[in-house]
Amino acid sequence: MWSWLARVVRWLFWVLVAILVWRWIREWVRSPREAARRAPRPPDVLVQDPMCGTYVPRSRAVQAAGPTGTLYFCSRQCADRYIRERHSASRRS
Repeated sequence: MWSWLARVVRWLFWVLVAILVWRWIREWVRSPREAARRAPRPPDVLVQDPMCGTYVPRSRAVQAAGPTGTLYFCSRQCADRYIRERHSASRRS
């Protein structure tokens, strides 16, 4: 009985060694481009739309030049409405 158990333990040991060697080879062969693809990306910053107050990720926001710098909007409609209102307010002044 003990010889059977010893053979099973020996077989499990070699299976474990084979798995570890396979993982090591796979990591060693993996291309740098794939590693860069798996690298965590920095989180996207949320910006607030000055027209409606909605928070939008900066990467998906509509950008427009404002008096103090770049303004970010949730949609093209909000940006157009903001520009129209700023333009009409400046004409009244």
